[in-house]
Amino acid sequence: MATAAAVLVAAAALMPALVTEAEAGTLDGVDIRWEGRHLVVTNNNDYSIYNLWVGNLTLTGFIVFGRMIGFNTTISEVLPGASCSLSLGTGMLFGFGPARLTVVVSYLDQGEQVSQEATTSLFLLGPFTLFLG
Repeated sequence: MATAAAVLVAAAALMPALVTEAEAGTLDGVDIRWEGRHLVVTNNNDYSIYNLWVGNLTLTGFIVFGRMIGFNTTISEVLPGASCSLSLGTGMLFGFGPARLTVVVSYLDQGEQVSQEATTSLFLLGPFTLFLG
């Protein structure tokens, strides 16, 4: 038990060195970025975008068991200049060390289907998931 506690303390001490920026994307005036466990989509166009949907979650790292709970919603319209925030849940995720989460965001931009990726860094400490970037 003492060894496990020492490993957890050592991992927590190393964690600040693992903090990295999340990769954000802007395509055709639509900005997609991570803010902690929230995915924020901002429409910087002077027209609406439609049928915003988040899918294809990819989680890489040392995962012992568990899974991410995806976004199960479609936002019908994001007005010009508006933002929307989607929260990500974890469903009994257990792992150790750094991990990366990538999602694909799709939407209709003036009738054309557009997809963008957004990636963030995580740190897994047993059952705890820390969103870093």
